[in-house]
Amino acid sequence: GWPNLFISWVREKSMWLNHKTMQQLLMLLYLLLVVILLPFTNYCFFAECQGDAAAVDAVLTWLLIICCW
Repeated sequence: GWPNLFISWVREKSMWLNHKTMQQLLMLLYLLLVVILLPFTNYCFFAECQGDAAAVDAVLTWLLIICCW
C-alpha cells in the first residue's frame, strides 16, 4: 500500500542523498531558487500579497530541509 511505497521512496532518496556531491548539487539548486524567487517575495511583500510570499518561503524552507536531510 501507500505507506510501504512511501517508505521505500524515502529509503531510495536517503541512499541517493548520502552522496556528498549530490547534496552539494541540491544546495546549489536551492540557492539558485532563492536568488530567482527572492525578488518575487520582496515584491510581494511590498505589494501586500504576503500570502504568496509566505507560500514561496514555505516551499524554499521545505526544499532546504530536503537538501540538508
